[in-house]
Amino acid sequence: MTPSKVMDAWAGRWPVPVTVDGSLHIIRVTLPGKQGRLSAAVGQPSKDRENEVAQVLCMVKLPGAVQRQLLQTLVDGCIGPVLGAKERKAVFDWLIGIDFSAPTYEFRRTSGYELLANHSSDESFALNLFAR
Repeated sequence: MTPSKVMDAWAGRWPVPVTVDGSLHIIRVTLPGKQGRLSAAVGQPSKDRENEVAQVLCMVKLPGAVQRQLLQTLVDGCIGPVLGAKERKAVFDWLIGIDFSAPTYEFRRTSGYELLANHSSDESFALNLFAR
């Protein structure tokens, strides 16, 4: 998977302009319903390694609590392009098992990536996926 393929998948779901900042490709989109405003970025290890994904960052400013629909949107739409179908299901199942009613910081590690789920006290929620 390359950063450009991740961006193509995002563009198919959320047709918004892409901002490039060094090795990061960034989108900002208002999610449907009351899911909040998503800022998503895919990064490569360095400018000269453009065919590798080093990280995918998905941050949402929330109008309320973390809901199942938001988790599904982020797993399928934001980090989904770098995960296979079985891994998307495993990540979603892991996320719905976490109590996000209060601020929390949880890690999931596999041989291919580390995933941080971070619900902070300022009404934001983030998934940060780092390739290993």
